[in-house]
Amino acid sequence: MSNLSLKCLMETNKLTGSNFTDWLRCLRLVLRLEKIEYVLDNPITVIPDKKSAEYASFDEAAHKKHVEDATSAQCVMLSSMTTELQRQHEHMFPYDMLKHLKSLYASEAQTMEYEILRDLFKCKLHDGGQVSDHVLKMIGLIERLASIGTMLPAIVFVNLILQSLPASFENFIVNFNMNGTKEVQAEEKAEEGI
Repeated sequence: MSNLSLKCLMETNKLTGSNFTDWLRCLRLVLRLEKIEYVLDNPITVIPDKKSAEYASFDEAAHKKHVEDATSAQCVMLSSMTTELQRQHEHMFPYDMLKHLKSLYASEAQTMEYEILRDLFKCKLHDGGQVSDHVLKMIGLIERLASIGTMLPAIVFVNLILQSLPASFENFIVNFNMNGTKEVQAEEKAEEGI
């Protein structure tokens, strides 16, 4: 991917505040591609005094690379924010910038997660309702959860869908639990590399 593609990706996902979760997901993709995502999760270490015992094990080259990578990430982050957010964060490196942004906007993501989970738990198919529409609605909610970073095991989602079905599906649910649950668990283990 070219720098132009990266720039376009971040411009279309400019941080305004309410889109923090989507912006962060996009930012992580861009920085992962550049192999510098680590700067979001690791603060730059302070250079120890040359006379201290810690200086003997201090890696100057690694420190220099971390500062360079953090500067590159800082530019990507700032260029993908509103002007006001740029002003507030232009003197911060990525680790501190992300920490501050999380303190500002993470509660919004938590509220969104709560609302999506509430809607998911309330989903019930009524007798005579379209099963396909109902399942697609629930899958949409599950995908929205994933888009804000909330991941649950697949079996939990399967059970939520099964529990949302009316009593008329009891035979199907029993049959699924006898046969289908093993397949879902096998798929989960395969995904985890077990």
